[in-house]
Amino acid sequence: MRQLHGLDQEPPGPGAYTGGLRRLGRGLLTPGLLSFAVLYGVETFSRSLLITVLPLQALRLLGDAQQVSVLFFVAALGGLTSALVVPLVSRHLRRGNMLIAAMAVLAAACALLATQTVIGTAAGIVLRMFSAAAVDVVLSLFVMSQFSRRDLSRFEPTRLFASAAGWTLGPWLGIVLASTVAVWVPFAATAGAGALVIVYARLLRLPDGPVRASRRPVNPLRYGRRFFVQPRLRLAWVLAAGRAGWWGMFFIYGPIFVVQNGMPESTGGLLASAGTAFLFIIPAWGWVSRRYGLRWLMLGAYGATGILTPLAALATGWPSLVVVLLIMAAFAAIAIDAAGNVLFLRAVHPHERTEMAAVFGTYRDLSQLGPPGLFALVLRFLPLPAVFVIAGGWMVGLALLCRHIPRRM
Repeated sequence: MRQLHGLDQEPPGPGAYTGGLRRLGRGLLTPGLLSFAVLYGVETFSRSLLITVLPLQALRLLGDAQQVSVLFFVAALGGLTSALVVPLVSRHLRRGNMLIAAMAVLAAACALLATQTVIGTAAGIVLRMFSAAAVDVVLSLFVMSQFSRRDLSRFEPTRLFASAAGWTLGPWLGIVLASTVAVWVPFAATAGAGALVIVYARLLRLPDGPVRASRRPVNPLRYGRRFFVQPRLRLAWVLAAGRAGWWGMFFIYGPIFVVQNGMPESTGGLLASAGTAFLFIIPAWGWVSRRYGLRWLMLGAYGATGILTPLAALATGWPSLVVVLLIMAAFAAIAIDAAGNVLFLRAVHPHERTEMAAVFGTYRDLSQLGPPGLFALVLRFLPLPAVFVIAGGWMVGLALLCRHIPRRM
């Protein structure tokens, strides 16, 4: 009977488990899907800790959402200018050194933000944006040198799934650390996470080639023109900017709405964390993309986000319902993130990777510049829920643009 049921088989011995741990260890210390997922996860955690701390700190310093919008607009303007300098700085640094420099800038940004002053907050946001732009360029180059173009579609959902823990825990944890321990703690934790990124990248012994392949001076304006005359790169940039702009609205004005309606700051952190927790279902959205195509996934996701977000404005009499609707909109927006930057990664020419990655990265800075500037103007005349209506409107417009995504994708 034991033989019939396979009960005569010996259970796995200690050697089997030891071998599994060894394979896991090798995977963590060898450049590949697992190790790059961990690398992106740690880097994401360094970003997410401050994502809700900063707008609420600005609200305490300035007093209303309109002034917060002005602050973020001015800081984003400085951040965009600094991001355009990244290709020039990269002429003199190798990838590893560029990563170290970016994280040193992040540490300086955290020191300024911890001063709890308006000037320190603005300067810290600018340096944080520069650091993010530089890190994105370096990590994108590491990814493109490690994975074939065919494997990028498989890597992108994995990267986002690995980032889910950071985006789920960070927004809530940052506020909790600031409110229950000390206001400087989330900034110190952010700098520490940045240091871990450097250490882990060194352990992986990633190819430390020059950031730029060409020795000719980089002219950002020249490569900007080259970038935007290519329809697929232009489409990838516009869709990415709209997506990032919506998430910026969610992280800034969602917590502000919560606090202004009498809820504790920790609820604002929970709103952000609950919205990003849907990153854990990224593999499911990846399956949908493979089954029905990237084009239809993104069209539906942009459209659903664009419909749900204005509904939150109509429910402002019931703050708890607004929170629920924003979380539902985030559920739809996560489907967009499942596609990530695949449109760009599959469209860029290998010999232009560095320059095009730097130009493409400006979508983040412009997405942080445009919406706060627009909202600073709107909030002078309209209440905060108007932000939700405008953000929903541009997402519907982007859904229509998704019709231009190639059908084979």
